[in-house]
Amino acid sequence: MRTSRRTKAVSSAPAIEKSGNCHVFVYVDTSGVAYALLYALRATGHLNDRQFREAMQILRQLYEKQRAAIPNPASDMVDTGTTPGHLVPPS
Repeated sequence: MRTSRRTKAVSSAPAIEKSGNCHVFVYVDTSGVAYALLYALRATGHLNDRQFREAMQILRQLYEKQRAAIPNPASDMVDTGTTPGHLVPPS
């Protein structure tokens, strides 16, 4: 027995476009996954001690370089002091 259902595609694009959010920056820190992968490779014998230390050093350098390149949007905001955590752009 074959049934078919028709579903209407729902798009959230118009709601997002007109929501007033002109700039959205999303940063997902995946460093924990990267470090876990290196430790797993070392634990299973896929990396020797020297390779593990070199990989850890390279990973740390990459993350430091990446952190320096990521803007901190909150650093440009001013605390109004009226509501806890309420920040506004500087005038």
